[in-house]
Amino acid sequence: MYFIIYYIIILFFWGLNPIFYRVLLDNNINYISILLCTCFLYFITLLIFILISKKHQNYIKNDIIKFNNKKIILGAIIMGIGGFLAQYSYLYVIKYDKLHISAVLSACYPIVTVLLANLYYNEIISFYRLCGIILVISGIFVINISK
Repeated sequence: MYFIIYYIIILFFWGLNPIFYRVLLDNNINYISILLCTCFLYFITLLIFILISKKHQNYIKNDIIKFNNKKIILGAIIMGIGGFLAQYSYLYVIKYDKLHISAVLSACYPIVTVLLANLYYNEIISFYRLCGIILVISGIFVINISK
């Protein structure tokens, strides 16, 4: 039940971020500058969090050993490059498309997650998940025809 607090934090800040990104972009701040500042602030915040939390320090010490596997290293590289490309693309659409459209359309990535989880982990796409995917795709269609 305490997860609800985390969901509220996620909803609030992920809902707030596009507004702040758009403000920066509207003030002619370049995408790369925004990404650089964001990454720097993520790093500083994470560093402070790690320094405060002994538990996470132990996790990091144990996890560094696991990075000798080529698949894990390749996955981390792909995630880093993919994360950059996704964030850069996100900032682009926020600047040049309507904010409510770009926020909704870019939030459809769980569809890809469900499909890849089915392929990679053999997770079953239940009737309810399939209905959810159909509703999301229908919503995308409705949003785009209302332009």
